[in-house]
Amino acid sequence: NFHDSNIVRKKTIKGIHQKKRKKNSFKNHLRLSYKHCLICEFKIKNRGRTKIFESMGNDFQESN
Repeated sequence: NFHDSNIVRKKTIKGIHQKKRKKNSFKNHLRLSYKHCLICEFKIKNRGRTKIFESMGNDFQESN
């Protein structure tokens, strides 16, 4: 659960809000975030981007 820290949570939410309007920047954010932050993937799935992190998002829901 190393990705569950408050530091990662705050940084992830801030990054999504900053880059949600720019597709290229958002893809760069995904490339930097998805490997170590399942919270980020959960937020992305809630935004309708299920195709990107469908399997890992399901794992996140099952682990909770």
